[in-house]
Amino acid sequence: MPYVSIRLAGGPGPSNEQCEELIEGVTDLIATKLSKPREMVMVVIDDIEPTHYGVGGRSVRRMREEASS
Repeated sequence: MPYVSIRLAGGPGPSNEQCEELIEGVTDLIATKLSKPREMVMVVIDDIEPTHYGVGGRSVRRMREEASS
């Protein structure tokens, strides 16, 4: 079973409609290019919140707040 994991960071996240379109498009791509049955393709979208990742010891949310003040 092909498993595709998409991780999006930076926000704002995709809308429900965009997620549906992304899942459909990636499924079509895998099914076509790898000759796999659509029913066997799993697509998972992780939308990572700015408070859930950071650089240099500071969350992205905090860096954005500091940059805007």
